[in-house]
Amino acid sequence: MLEVHRCRQIDWTPSAVVALATSFDGTLVAAARENGAIEIWSVAAGSVGWHCQLRIAGRKDAEISSLVWCESEDEDEPHGRLFSAGLDGFITEWNLRTLQPKEAVESMGGAVWQLAAEHVMRSKTTMRSSRIQQSRGSQEDESGSDSEDASSNGSQDEQEDPENREQRVAVACEDGCVRIFAVSDKKLGMIYRQSFPRVKGRILSVAWTWDGTRLLGGGSDGCIRCWDIASNREVYRITAGIGGKGSASDFCIWDLLVLRDGSIVSGDSSGSTQFWDAKQGTLLQVQTRHDADVLALAASPDHRSVFSAGADGQVVQFHRVDESSRMTDNASTSSSVDFVMRPMGDRWVYIGGKRTHTHDVRALAVAFPVIDGDLPVQKRRKQIQKSECPKQTDYRKWALSQTGMLISGGNDAKLFTYPANRFLSFHPHDICPAPERPFIQLAHRSPLQGGTLMMAQHPTRVDVWKINSNESALNMDNRSMLKAQPLILLARIKCKSSGHITCSAISGNGCLVALSDCQRPRLYQLEHDFTNSSVSEDKMRRISKKKLPPVLQATHCMLFSADSTRLLLVAPQLSIWVVDTESMELVHTFKVPLETFQSKLGKAVIVLMCTSSDGQWLAAATNSGHVVVFNMETMRHHWTVPVFDGTPATAAVFHAGFSNVLILSSSANHLYVLDVEMKVPGEWYKRNGMHIAKQLLEFPGGIAGLSLPLSPDSTSIIVYSSSAMCVIDFSKLMLEEEVDRAHDDAVNAAGNQEHGNGTRKVVVHGNGNGSKHDGRSVPKKSIGTKFVPFRNPVLFLGHTGLSSVFVVEKPWSEVLQQFPAPVFRHVFGT
Repeated sequence: MLEVHRCRQIDWTPSAVVALATSFDGTLVAAARENGAIEIWSVAAGSVGWHCQLRIAGRKDAEISSLVWCESEDEDEPHGRLFSAGLDGFITEWNLRTLQPKEAVESMGGAVWQLAAEHVMRSKTTMRSSRIQQSRGSQEDESGSDSEDASSNGSQDEQEDPENREQRVAVACEDGCVRIFAVSDKKLGMIYRQSFPRVKGRILSVAWTWDGTRLLGGGSDGCIRCWDIASNREVYRITAGIGGKGSASDFCIWDLLVLRDGSIVSGDSSGSTQFWDAKQGTLLQVQTRHDADVLALAASPDHRSVFSAGADGQVVQFHRVDESSRMTDNASTSSSVDFVMRPMGDRWVYIGGKRTHTHDVRALAVAFPVIDGDLPVQKRRKQIQKSECPKQTDYRKWALSQTGMLISGGNDAKLFTYPANRFLSFHPHDICPAPERPFIQLAHRSPLQGGTLMMAQHPTRVDVWKINSNESALNMDNRSMLKAQPLILLARIKCKSSGHITCSAISGNGCLVALSDCQRPRLYQLEHDFTNSSVSEDKMRRISKKKLPPVLQATHCMLFSADSTRLLLVAPQLSIWVVDTESMELVHTFKVPLETFQSKLGKAVIVLMCTSSDGQWLAAATNSGHVVVFNMETMRHHWTVPVFDGTPATAAVFHAGFSNVLILSSSANHLYVLDVEMKVPGEWYKRNGMHIAKQLLEFPGGIAGLSLPLSPDSTSIIVYSSSAMCVIDFSKLMLEEEVDRAHDDAVNAAGNQEHGNGTRKVVVHGNGNGSKHDGRSVPKKSIGTKFVPFRNPVLFLGHTGLSSVFVVEKPWSEVLQQFPAPVFRHVFGT
């Protein structure tokens, strides 16, 4: 029987998603949050595989308003260069290896509302996917008329030699001016090039035409302006308020989108999505499908569908159909204000919408997943089509590499994804059920009497709690909820710097707490004497600061050794610093062999570390899927684990009894057991790896962590996500494999009984295994795995005893109460 102790005292306030941007190769999505944090997500084609590879900590009073990826000339940066802009008036380029700002330039116009990168069309550009290259290269023929009109005003040198032209970024500024910056080499960063005449009000949105000769800007005065870049003059001005349902005094153009056929799409504060002709600036069509402001727009890969999202929490799809193919008007569009200015051509039709977010939707993006092994996915899809089960709308069943993914984010801090070409066919998938969950770690060998320490990392502070051993528990078998006693707060360490905390760690004995911000790491010692029961509460919270070596820089990952005598910190250039906690000296620096990471993914970043209980082994996992093992006794590199499924590791832990056994979980929900001493997969994994992979394929959510019992003789492990946990018993799985082998031998000896219709019936001897009846297979019931769903999002799970686990959870209804009220609240049934 496994006892589950639950805790809800930990503060958890995730921040809203304010901006989304797809990487230059289309395989990554950057999500900016209101607190200044940036998350880099890897794109997957189904519900399995979404993973937050990197996270850049936020800063105080530095709200990000827009993100953009630009082309990089460096082969080690295939995803491009990431830039952010905010209401502080600065444009910042981020180093995705150190997770620190690379360079910041002033916008020269106050707060920045939006960034827009010029569309790059270069033959030498290396694309990770051929479909992206074809879609971006074919636009020259489709927008040829627009480029011919502007050719006389453009620069002759730039048009003759586009290879040497720098990529430009348009900046919408608070002072009503649009400025253009050029993305230069890595040393110079962004360079100011030109600005357009200032207008009344703010410029809220900008967009480039596909030939790069004109620039569009939407303002707070309800107008859309088109400027010619070469002459620096205004070509035409659109009064967008004539087609919507708002007045010109409070009419704002929140977002602009330029399609490859020369159409302009605008989203405004009246809830209207308007379509315009980019050449003449005339209105083509208006769709009023939102009940509040339209804040974000996105287009499908073929540009035949447009998605809009707004403050009403809806994500709406419009599809372009040929006018000649429409025999009659669609009844679903009768309620919309619809004007068609062209006698012949295409028409945008309302397809449908989804209200997946509870609050305002502020950002949309379309990404392109890359699946290296398409054959298993296609084979699985054929099996599903041949089955006689009813047709399901499971999101993971259609996983194909040629499918674009639509991602939406908003004030409810959630990120949902949809198939761009089959928007209404599948339910949206929540890729982060527990967004921005605090980092939590346990200290089992604490000098406390009968207690375990728990450290919780928040953006600006680190809390140390004592877990009461007399808590009421939840029996996993009957799932009866009992009241739990509160935790005891022992210490609170606040960070007074401008940047938020990037990482933290607590020693195994609970006496040392380390943390780092964007400036430098810090080490604190908890001075207490808990052997005396009469100690005062003030003495329990006394904290002293220890001086670390000055050579240490800011880090994004740190860990204490098992005996608490060494502090391990990730250094730049794939290095790990080893600091002695007694002498406070840098005793060694591990160097990762750089030739290991010369791959298409570029240079890797260490994002995860774990050590063995005897202190001999150190494992470091990177965001590229590599795992490097070091020997702490000889202080040398021992082994570089090959990439198994091409996805990075999400959790890693060494076995307590067998210190050479390393257990890893990947973002593809695969579990690996390795013998690091022999540099081979473990015997258990060789026998049960495929069986566990099939069991975890339907595991809800991505694996967030692994937990092992404290006993060295334990044979079980808990794999958990924010939605469920799976208890895996190694000994029972081995027994099941032996039973299956004995059963197969018995079947072969007895022979199969063949019926007249050609089907076979396998004789089963009551061992609980599956059988075949009428040619259909019945799945076997696993005796070594047990799945337990969670009612509330789980932030952390860890063992506190041989048969007891500690779970930190938070009802999502309580988290929603901390968010500001949405602008529009939908009343169901109306």
